[in-house]
Amino acid sequence: MIQKLLGAVGIAFLAGVWASEPGFAGEEYGACCFVTGACVTDFTPEECDQEGGWYLGDDVPCDPYPCEPFGACCDEEGDCTLTTAYVCAVTFGNWQGEGTDCDPNLCWPGGACCFDDGSCEPIPYESACEGVGGTYLGYDVPCDPNPCETTPVSEETWGTIKARYR
Repeated sequence: MIQKLLGAVGIAFLAGVWASEPGFAGEEYGACCFVTGACVTDFTPEECDQEGGWYLGDDVPCDPYPCEPFGACCDEEGDCTLTTAYVCAVTFGNWQGEGTDCDPNLCWPGGACCFDDGSCEPIPYESACEGVGGTYLGYDVPCDPNPCETTPVSEETWGTIKARYR
């Protein structure tokens, strides 16, 4: 009842501090984080969404600072998501840096991964290539034209091969 009355005049008791904000009555306000790491508290969830931010919840303050800067995070499949450096690291991703974006996708095309049969697949990371039995030629090395060499094999009998060295 007291909260309703106080909310009607735009005053609230938040985390042990009395606060007054214009338009607070009946509106939900909280921290809104942006990809740059900026934090704004006077946004409603709808306003935060319209501005491209992430709403952290009603009555969540910007102090202590809750927003880490976002950036592109690449997984081993070459998929890209916007997240913080911490979340990217704990999900074994490769963070591309503060303020980077997934459009265009920074995680692809990867690099050429060569297999014993001479075939080539673009794979984003050396560890992913080696994990499937390939040899990584480096990031941004294209598979077209095919850079992978095959070991020539000729079908000969053992006797023919021995005769060559006698």
